[in-house]
Amino acid sequence: MTTLFKNYEENEKEIRLQKTQDQVLYLMIVKSISDNFSPGEFNNIALQDFVPNAINSPLAKRIPFEIKYGEKKIFQEEIQIKKIGEFHRFLKDRRLINLMAYIKKERISRSELEYELGEYQKQRILFLEKVLEFEQKLYAYDKFYFDNIIQKIIVEHWQYLRYFEEKFVLTPEQKEQSSNLRNKFSHNEYPEIMYFEDVCSGEEKIGVASQLAQIGIKLYEECSTIQSKIQLKK
Repeated sequence: MTTLFKNYEENEKEIRLQKTQDQVLYLMIVKSISDNFSPGEFNNIALQDFVPNAINSPLAKRIPFEIKYGEKKIFQEEIQIKKIGEFHRFLKDRRLINLMAYIKKERISRSELEYELGEYQKQRILFLEKVLEFEQKLYAYDKFYFDNIIQKIIVEHWQYLRYFEEKFVLTPEQKEQSSNLRNKFSHNEYPEIMYFEDVCSGEEKIGVASQLAQIGIKLYEECSTIQSKIQLKK
């Protein structure tokens, strides 16, 4: 009898939990609908309408959607209600925080941002390849110096920049930009706009990642050119 009662209690707990979850889900859906539709548009909705793959589910209805992100607004012209959660997950992309500062428009579409982030991945690879080439050339130039560091710690990029600054020519601005670009691209972020105030988004496409990568590539190419010229004079 004790075992039966225990099983009964456990079943009741599970049933109450499921019922509470369903009620909360229902209230959340009703709230979402009331925020995005005119009064009376969904007067007779029932919880059973929201089960997976339900015919004519209110969640499958397409609506325009817009959300505030910092001082700007991000919108999607049409999205199913059930996919609004995906929109919110998209907004958690760590790259967006600094990227938005470069965008001049007050209102921008999700598709524009997705295109920009896709370009970011391509430009990031091109830039980091140039950084690697820079480090390899410096290492080849003075293996003895860098091997001594490697015996104690891993050689970090700032050490390559400091070495270049001491042996060749590197302005404080170039050093700041190079370091910031390399660190942010390495950690899958955009650099802060304070270092690149001339970079701005276009009307047709944003193009921020491309501009930033080209600035960085040009910086490292200039460093390599300086190094090559000095080596030739020896």
